[in-house]
Amino acid sequence: MRSRIISAGVLLCAFACPAALSADGAFAERDGLVVMEAESASVIRGWDELDGTSGRALRDAGGHLEFTVAFERTGRYYAYILARCTSTEDNDAYFTLDGERLYASDGRTRPEGMRCHSKAFAWSFLPKGPGGHTPPAIKMDPVYFLVAQPGTKVLRIGSRSKGFTLDKIVLKLDGKKAKPEGAGPDETPYGPAMPKIDALPRVTALVGADRLGAALIEARRHVASSDEQTARQARSAAEALVAHATAAAARAAALKRDDPVAATRVMSELARRYAGTPEGRGYSRDARVWRSEPATVEALKAESIWAQVARDARGLKAGAATDARSGRDPALARLEYVARFLAKRYPDTPACRRALARAKEVGLAIPTR
Repeated sequence: MRSRIISAGVLLCAFACPAALSADGAFAERDGLVVMEAESASVIRGWDELDGTSGRALRDAGGHLEFTVAFERTGRYYAYILARCTSTEDNDAYFTLDGERLYASDGRTRPEGMRCHSKAFAWSFLPKGPGGHTPPAIKMDPVYFLVAQPGTKVLRIGSRSKGFTLDKIVLKLDGKKAKPEGAGPDETPYGPAMPKIDALPRVTALVGADRLGAALIEARRHVASSDEQTARQARSAAEALVAHATAAAARAAALKRDDPVAATRVMSELARRYAGTPEGRGYSRDARVWRSEPATVEALKAESIWAQVARDARGLKAGAATDARSGRDPALARLEYVARFLAKRYPDTPACRRALARAKEVGLAIPTR
């Protein structure tokens, strides 16, 4: 997975409301494309985490997700979701962008959300609604959001049917026939939402290239400029970058109790992004300290054990343990062995929680202390 995705299964990100610059950043649309992992949501309330095809996935348990997206280009952004369901009772969710519903293929009907159609993770572009039954004329056609003005907007995914499981979201400008394949494209670069800095094109370019340390150094170099506009914009740029770094570091610290491996990787990544600055050096020191702590060491050991069976475990069908035809499936036996071992040896680790959750899905009863 890419640098901002955490292989341990948790991704740190956070956003503010669209009315103001987000301290911790946004997904930055590039060339008409936005790609977001489900676990990258800035707000995750009432969704459970589990294994997905592309990193981690989230299952609706009665809450909502929010993603902040910075759009440069306007137009029709066609929506695609990598999702799965078990039946028509758990195959959809509400989707809005800054409170506005999707558009159907006729340009007039406003579906309430999107639905999936597969028990395995698969890409879908299908509308849901309006109402309980999607009109036949639009039922099998792709849906889109209309972005009329550039700027930062919030994509909200709300609970419509518990059990709906989401792995990834793709928004593609004029992408009516751009259905992704496999795990889909890499996640969109994520960074600070910057103020207007047209007098500092190099800072803009460095932020766009995710070289945030170099961008901060460049902004600070112009703070004392004799040109008032340049100095003012340099101060604003530096403040935005420092706010982004500070918020991300704080959330890494908050994440540390539940997932020290993920938190350490987030902090290491933050150090890389802000390399060359005092902030970056501080994050690097923190990451080294966290990596050596007993809780992190234990979690890393558990992660390496779970990784040996995770891929095969993802391929097991729900309820496989109760299906006589799956009784001799080696993947099922390996999952049971690893889940039991982790529950006994590393019970308080994220890897153990993932193993137990997957075991429960396939119908295995694993004793826990």
